[in-house]
Amino acid sequence: MLALHHLALKVDQVESIAQFYKDLFGLKEVKRQAYQDGSIRSIWLELNEGVLMIEKSGSFDSISQKGWHLLSFKIESDQKDEWKSRLDSMTVKISSQSDYTMYFSDPEGNRLALSSYPNPL
Repeated sequence: MLALHHLALKVDQVESIAQFYKDLFGLKEVKRQAYQDGSIRSIWLELNEGVLMIEKSGSFDSISQKGWHLLSFKIESDQKDEWKSRLDSMTVKISSQSDYTMYFSDPEGNRLALSSYPNPL
């Protein structure tokens, strides 16, 4: 069975978006990559069994599109109120919610979710 190696998210504002993910999810910064001129190319954030790479849009390859369809983090159903409070404290609006999942976006509009499937929230 294959395991997750990393996810890479293309953004315009690498440092502020990385800070959003660090603040909201408590992700630890593990590495920074820079261009030859010293400007920031990417910030890598630890994801238990993988790495979330926040990368400069248009950087170092031909794939320059920003974003992904959805990144969903697993939560326990009894953590719903705790996560709602955390989102509120960071002025992050829940855009929709199903029986199992709360949907919202990061500051550049990339779609995120917190899901307790198969247990309802």
